[in-house]
Amino acid sequence: MKKKQRKRLTSEWPDYLRQPIFLTKEEIAQPEGVLKDFFERYNLIAFRACLDEVRDMALLANIDGGDYSDLIYTLENAKRLTEACWLIYKRRSGDRPS
Repeated sequence: MKKKQRKRLTSEWPDYLRQPIFLTKEEIAQPEGVLKDFFERYNLIAFRACLDEVRDMALLANIDGGDYSDLIYTLENAKRLTEACWLIYKRRSGDRPS
């Protein structure tokens, strides 16, 4: 999806969708707990593998010849976001990232 088209589509959504909608009030107040829970459940290797599997499934389902480059770009950025969150979590918890 082109940047201009994506901007137009996102401008049509209501304002409440521009805020966290999956976090509880407590998690919004203390988002570090979400990071802690997430990284106690997943390590970076496992989560990257999970995102790669989602990407591979999308590519395998690409029988209609559609352009899934935006999905792949989003997944790659989700990996980068996850790694940044991991670093923040490790630094705040006093662990040295290895």
